Amino acid sequence: METAKDIATIIGTAAAIVIGFLGLKTWRIQLRSTADTELARRILVGLYKIKASVAFIRRPLREGITLPEGASISDQNAWTEAVAKQYQEEWNKLADERTELLVSCIEAQAVWDRDFLRHLTPLNVCLGELLDNITDYFEAKRQTYRDPDYHPAKTRRILFGTGGANDEYAQELNRIILDIDEKVRVKFERESFWHFLV
Repeated sequence: METAKDIATIIGTAAAIVIGFLGLKTWRIQLRSTADTELARRILVGLYKIKASVAFIRRPLREGITLPEGASISDQNAWTEAVAKQYQEEWNKLADERTELLVSCIEAQAVWDRDFLRHLTPLNVCLGELLDNITDYFEAKRQTYRDPDYHPAKTRRILFGTGGANDEYAQELNRIILDIDEKVRVKFERESFWHFLV
């Protein structure tokens, strides 16, 4: 009788240990999955904040422009500088959003894929093109320096978004963001898979 009791105790203890290890393993998998999901969420939110900021910068109708004190309403230089200041403030906000996205992408590089940052290259090129055209636009307005490759019509197409089917810049930006989105969204699918199992 004692032997049967000892065997039952040993089997019960062994079963508890196995169940404990399986529980810890499942908990670790869920923890990792939750961390991946949070990182993926931050990257996706960052991407779409950038997309919204670019659309805001490219809006053709400018509101809230404040001329310097004492400037005449007919002073074109004052208008140019006031609009340039507004663009600069909007670009600074976009730069902050890009920094937040970069921090999250560096984390993704550390935990998911050593080459993850390469997915940002097309986005950076696209945003650089917008900045170059903003710069060219204001240099032409100020008549300070003119890039020999400056084409006013091309600059207007990039600078002023219509959001329509003919807005090639917006379509390219959307394609780039969707490409990154697809690579990141996989982490959400894995999280859903683990929730289904557990």
